[in-house]
Amino acid sequence: MKEEYAAKSRRSPTDQRELKETKKNFDALSGQLKLELPRFNSLAKNLFRDCVCEFTRHFKIYCEESYSFTLPIQGLPVIFDCSDVVSQFERRHSLVAGILTKPNGSLNTNPFKSTMPTQVFKSRYDFLSRNAQELSLKANQIVYILEKHDKLGNRDWWYAQTSDGYGYVPANYLTPQN
Repeated sequence: MKEEYAAKSRRSPTDQRELKETKKNFDALSGQLKLELPRFNSLAKNLFRDCVCEFTRHFKIYCEESYSFTLPIQGLPVIFDCSDVVSQFERRHSLVAGILTKPNGSLNTNPFKSTMPTQVFKSRYDFLSRNAQELSLKANQIVYILEKHDKLGNRDWWYAQTSDGYGYVPANYLTPQN
């Protein structure tokens, strides 16, 4: 084996020159890589950080929008035992049966209007919502109040319904309607 290597290394001066040139190119490229690798590493870290930040931002938006869809469900009555389920079914069944037997009867598809008492208010001013849980208002818009507090018990924000949807509105923007 050593003899073959020795024979190959003694072959020709052209081969020796090519070998030296190849080694020289390898050393130059290796040195250039050592210089550029920290910069590449820094760029890769910045790209990864930016991707994580964008993912976090979009995930937050997704969570806020998903949570806003659950707000109407949170207002539904809680059922604690089986007897409530049966009586509630019978009550709603008789209500629907009564509506269906009346000529030209219409079924109220809004669960809040059929199961929860509402108070009617009118908005004093325009209000632009700042997040998915809030509800935008126009001046003199009719507003149905479902709860006179927010999730934390704050009475400055009320949970309301308009023709545009559901959400929290500032209580001081509303006046009662008779």
